[in-house]
Amino acid sequence: MIRRCIKIGKIYLSSYYTRNYNVPKGTTFINVARKDMDGINNKIIELAPSKELFNWYWTHKEESNWFDYYKEEYKRQIITNKAARKILLELRDRVLSGEDICILCFCRKANKCHRSLLGNMLKNYGIEIIDTDK
Repeated sequence: MIRRCIKIGKIYLSSYYTRNYNVPKGTTFINVARKDMDGINNKIIELAPSKELFNWYWTHKEESNWFDYYKEEYKRQIITNKAARKILLELRDRVLSGEDICILCFCRKANKCHRSLLGNMLKNYGIEIIDTDK
């Protein structure tokens, strides 16, 4: 009997500023922010917060519970956006076929960033999520 070892990739969550730490060579970097990133050619604007949510964030980020509203609104935006749901499934398939992917944003910490919410959505498919900012 021949056993085959199937490599399943991982999802890394990283800030643009620390992207080269704790991420293996060969990992595909994907920008999910509204703004372009120098040196990162893969950008998926459908997974970025809407302009309205991004502007809301800038006016409310000093409030103690801002992330409660933000995460619910962001999840609603993804769930109701057919293109975003399709892209999440494509990312899932790429990782399940062995590709390592690093989801990038400019936020310094993933726990208060939409990339952690994307990570949680992909975690539901049994994908390992690694926050490189911890």
